Amino acid sequence: VCDVCGGDGTTCLDCAGVPNGPRVYDVCDVCAGDSSTCIDCAGVANGVRVYDVCDVCGGDGSSCLDCAGVPNGPNTYDACDVCAGDGSTCLDCRGVPNGPAAYDVCDVCGGDGTTCLDCAGVPNGPRVYDVCDVCAGDSSTCIDCAGVANGVRVYDVCDVCGGDGSSCLDCAGVPNGPNTYDACDVCAGDGSTCLDCRGVPNGPAAYDVCDVCGGDSSSCLDCAGVPNGVR
Repeated sequence: VCDVCGGDGTTCLDCAGVPNGPRVYDVCDVCAGDSSTCIDCAGVANGVRVYDVCDVCGGDGSSCLDCAGVPNGPNTYDACDVCAGDGSTCLDCRGVPNGPAAYDVCDVCGGDGTTCLDCAGVPNGPRVYDVCDVCAGDSSTCIDCAGVANGVRVYDVCDVCGGDGSSCLDCAGVPNGPNTYDACDVCAGDGSTCLDCRGVPNGPAAYDVCDVCGGDSSSCLDCAGVPNGVR
């Protein structure tokens, strides 16, 4: 059938076994095929390329991975650059992502650390100003002698609080001085200025006309009744 002398009739058979038939093997080695059965995604016969999970021909499956490595997954990086995060891990105390605000030592957001300082500058310290405006004082430095803070009373020269300095003056006006009134009511006197002739302070005795202390003026009368007369 193949017009070969002594032939076995196979030399002119097409791939389907038809003598002198039209059928041949395609590039995919398919008889009468259209060469599509072995084409890879890049159009290469018997090529190695396939579509990856991202539907990319010859891809490595990474082009559609989300941040968690899930193909076409829903996960994204939040404002804090955390995959699938809620954006809270890098918020400052004012709620600003990666913001500069922080709590100070007084626990005040964005504070300068002064709102809780005691008078000695210690954060949350126990010291306060006393009534005399002294830090950590005992309120004694401005107390007057009457115990009044910032009061006006002082001890006078007589050691009397708020006194006028007169309570310890002696009769001569000397504070705590030695002078006193004598029996004659004379300041710093010797008690002699008011003695009667008998030496009695403010006594009734006096010299009579006869110069007799306490006399009745008769001891020197002459016979005519004249004191110190000549008759």
